[in-house]
Amino acid sequence: MKTFREYADDIISFYSENGIDLGEKAPEISFDDSRVSRFDVFAPTGHYDFTKDEITLRTDNRHAKDIMRTLCHELVHAWQFRRDPEGYMKFDKTGSLKDNQTLLEFEREAYEKGNILFRMWTEARGPAV
Repeated sequence: MKTFREYADDIISFYSENGIDLGEKAPEISFDDSRVSRFDVFAPTGHYDFTKDEITLRTDNRHAKDIMRTLCHELVHAWQFRRDPEGYMKFDKTGSLKDNQTLLEFEREAYEKGNILFRMWTEARGPAV
């Protein structure tokens, strides 16, 4: 069985094959295994810190596939930063989506590309159904 890092490296390679080039060095990936109730629907699942070029993934009480999906979303944020560092750094990343149009657009792109590429990766790399 592959390790999480091997799956992550494969996803990063798949991203590159599909137009999401993260450059020569992909973001660092760290894990937050802080205890969280499996019923806490508001617990954060992960985030990208552009100041450290690091993705943090929450792992406690989460299915591996869900953690990978979060990784895919956060990788798009890393790509957004690489694509336009100045633009990414200067917009406010807090508040609600309904009040922050720029945040909404960045999140929309991350959800769309991250989820679609994750689905394509599982279809391309997973067992035939």
